[in-house]
Amino acid sequence: MHAINIPPTVRQKLLSAGITSPAEVLSMSGCVDLAHEAGITVEEARAVIKAIKGPEGPASQIQAQSTQSSLGKTALEILTQEMSSCCITTRSEGIDAMLHGGVPLGKITEFCGIPGVGKTQMGMQLAITVQIPKLYGGLEGECVYLDTEGSFSVDRIKEMASALIAELSSLPDKSAVPTLDKILSSIYLFRVNDCIQQIAMTHILPSFLQEHPNVRLIVVDSVSFHWRNDFQDMALRTRLLVAMAQSFLQLATKYNLAVVFTSQVTTRIYGKNKTPSLVAALGESWAHMSTNRIDLFLEGGERRAFLFKSPYCAQARTQFNVYQQGIC
Repeated sequence: MHAINIPPTVRQKLLSAGITSPAEVLSMSGCVDLAHEAGITVEEARAVIKAIKGPEGPASQIQAQSTQSSLGKTALEILTQEMSSCCITTRSEGIDAMLHGGVPLGKITEFCGIPGVGKTQMGMQLAITVQIPKLYGGLEGECVYLDTEGSFSVDRIKEMASALIAELSSLPDKSAVPTLDKILSSIYLFRVNDCIQQIAMTHILPSFLQEHPNVRLIVVDSVSFHWRNDFQDMALRTRLLVAMAQSFLQLATKYNLAVVFTSQVTTRIYGKNKTPSLVAALGESWAHMSTNRIDLFLEGGERRAFLFKSPYCAQARTQFNVYQQGIC
């Protein structure tokens, strides 16, 4: 919506209503429908539609993109792309094995769990391992880290990065071992203070990724923090969340990078016996947004990971640990 020449107040109302692209505006029945959905006047809605359909509007671009995307890809092309693509190691042999090599590019992987189980540790670990040089089988990429909770720790990142540098330095060929400054300068941190800023990041990131083509990972820690409270209109919340998730998936596909969400859990009561159970936050609609979902939990004082959902991996569980040197 930022490419359309409309007043900032109108643009903000459109984004708040979950209308994030010109295609969504054009899919509505008219200016009255748009005005009702976005909470703007009919005159403002008419001006928005005119700006999109005008000679300098993006409607023609949308049609061209739609035509191009309708051509699709063959299954062989997709298979070839996925087989030639590297994964990002979590440094946990069990979790990497569950995911057939690690966190995949072009997809959304979500780690859910209670506080303190290791979700943020996983996000920071991936921000480091995505930078493993190609000489050692890594991606040699960069990371965008969206911190919604204020839990990102530079000291912890330094600790994990130093451990990785020491491990790589023990290999016979030390020519490509990165420095600590190189690792730290390849993590781009954005502090996200509310859900509006979180949605706004999906519009800022495309231009940022064009300027930083080596980014191979986006971490959102956590994706659910700003969405659990202060929402009375749950239908609106669902629309905003779905649009946001689709935007991140488009980024993953277009720029061939991995998107990792961390998410909190909530208690749900089941059955006549009212049995409590921990489930991922944000509801049933959100459960379909991620490609892979891994539940992190404690069992008998040990950390466990359960691959709950994946279209290409069987359900599995494994143990993992968080040590001073990172995930293992």
